[in-house]
Amino acid sequence: MEKIYKVLFVDDDRRYADSLIDRAAGNNFQLDYYDNWEDAKSKLDEDFDSYDAVIIDGKGKLTKDSRGDNQKHVSRAIKELSEMKGAGSYIPYVVLSKYIEVKDSVDATFFEKNREENEMFEYLTFQIENSDKNKIRVKYPEPFSCFGDKYLNKKHEKFLINIIKVFESNKIDNPENLLFNPCRIMLEEIFRQVSSIDEKVLPHALMNFEKQRVALTNCSKYLSGLTVTVDKVPYSGTKLLDDHVSQQIQTIIAVCHPSSHEIQEKYSKYTFMSVLWALFDLLIWLKRFIDEKGLPKV
Repeated sequence: MEKIYKVLFVDDDRRYADSLIDRAAGNNFQLDYYDNWEDAKSKLDEDFDSYDAVIIDGKGKLTKDSRGDNQKHVSRAIKELSEMKGAGSYIPYVVLSKYIEVKDSVDATFFEKNREENEMFEYLTFQIENSDKNKIRVKYPEPFSCFGDKYLNKKHEKFLINIIKVFESNKIDNPENLLFNPCRIMLEEIFRQVSSIDEKVLPHALMNFEKQRVALTNCSKYLSGLTVTVDKVPYSGTKLLDDHVSQQIQTIIAVCHPSSHEIQEKYSKYTFMSVLWALFDLLIWLKRFIDEKGLPKV
């Protein structure tokens, strides 16, 4: 199955947009259309991790109520996309316009409407496939297959990408914020996903994550087939975790729990790596669990 790239597409000409959306599908692109930059930017802020690239019209509408056929929106768009890149949220973008003069007035890669769309799709494909984010996905395909559709929300993928970036940079100078908290958040989200599928599989009563270590341990024990008591009420269910996956969860809890932070200076890089590999195993288990349940896509 070929990869479909999701692109935020901004153009005030609806008729042209519809035709490009159809042509994009033949190039493995899904275009999410907006007729003004302000609405498109709001969507990008809300769901950044779902998008692979941005296409901006050279002359169009800055806001829903503004007139089209001006360059204010593209100048604002490029400025804000550049600011996002500076803050660590990079996404490839191009300007697509029938106005040749726009090419000399914007600091962006430019393609001409009705002539260079195929070249634009080739360019975006190259940029997306060679981005750091995509290289990480390709390097570790099994755990990253557990995001999107019926699996974990795509927005949580950024936690895993950032964790891997830290490991691969060999600069673990802030493990609490860069590693421990994201890993624990990922573990909580995995348990929430299991419970949302079927509360009998994992009762909500076990997931009081304000009591972090207690809740995480209770969830792990319950999925391992052990009886757990919460507020004097016993809970027991079917064993769903393989022994090695259950043990991997214990590794994550032991290393990532806040009480462990006082001994962080004793951790080696291999301790950190053991948490990443444990998280990988758990994501692979989650995907298999969901697939075996035969749940429909959401």
